[in-house]
Amino acid sequence: MVSDGDSKVHTRLFETQPYGPDEEIQKEDCINHVGKRLGAALRNLVSDSSKRELIRLYSLDVTDEDVIDISVSYDGSWLTRGHKAPIGIGCVIDVVTGLVIDGHVCSLHCHTCAQSGEFVRRETPHRCERWMQELIASGECTINFQGLSGLMEVQATEVLWSRSAQRHKLRYTTMVSNGDSKKAHTRLLETQP
Repeated sequence: MVSDGDSKVHTRLFETQPYGPDEEIQKEDCINHVGKRLGAALRNLVSDSSKRELIRLYSLDVTDEDVIDISVSYDGSWLTRGHKAPIGIGCVIDVVTGLVIDGHVCSLHCHTCAQSGEFVRRETPHRCERWMQELIASGECTINFQGLSGLMEVQATEVLWSRSAQRHKLRYTTMVSNGDSKKAHTRLLETQP
């Protein structure tokens, strides 16, 4: 932050609350919004243009059907710190170009299920199971992960590696990552997607 020397401005910025009076509801909305938007943004971000850019930067003479071997960097992150994060993300980045190749969001939380589901359970418990099945079938439920938050990074790795050749015509031959991706790396060696 660049300061103009006015300490009142500095103090005001740090006293501002990110959530209003209905803090818990707004946090839930934020979590749901981030999950949906981030998932959609990642799907749109990594399109054929990423592969075309890689081909151009590597000066490769390949067809659209050829699978390209590349080295990637991988890391995962979570919406919140701690072992109960409701949303996690894994990203694959080309080592040479820095292009984001692919990403996957893992979510333990669905705002619709949390808000509407509680009402349905309370008001019409006999319809709750059918309502949940319909919600999942419609694609509106954003829950796509079951398990411990710490394993989201591992799950994202499996998803990203398993679809790389088919979706992007890329094969990740080398993975560069930090120490907390050790479980993900071990799982990749075990499953060999």
